[in-house]
Amino acid sequence: MSLLTNSALASRHRLAALALAAIAALALAACGDGYGTDTPPATSQTPDTSDTAVATGTSVAVSGIEYGFVMPEPPTTAGTYTFVLTNDGNMAHDMILEGVDGAGTSTIGPGETAQFTVTLEAGDYTLYCSLGNHRAQGMEVSFTIS
Repeated sequence: MSLLTNSALASRHRLAALALAAIAALALAACGDGYGTDTPPATSQTPDTSDTAVATGTSVAVSGIEYGFVMPEPPTTAGTYTFVLTNDGNMAHDMILEGVDGAGTSTIGPGETAQFTVTLEAGDYTLYCSLGNHRAQGMEVSFTIS
């Protein structure tokens, strides 16, 4: 029977501890989204965080990046729209429609999508990120419905 040296025994303990830490990290990652329990604003328009657009209305794609939104085709006429935010940045973002009670998404992490559906009438509108100082750094985009 061979005896383990102190360094060999310590090495085995380190490996076991690393394996246990890796298992614990995987278990914790499966328990939550890592972005807290942010809830969307109270509204009659219920935000939907699925990847598919709501069947009614027209879908408007918006990309969120660090301190900006990119909206290639903003809506221009009155109607029902589903705004679909894709977080193409490296930090959490949300998207709120200023002046329309409850129109906005929950906070999403990089690579995630969220959406909300709203009926818009003629007027000027602004989408912005309400997290931290993102809006102050330019994370907003305006459009006009005629």
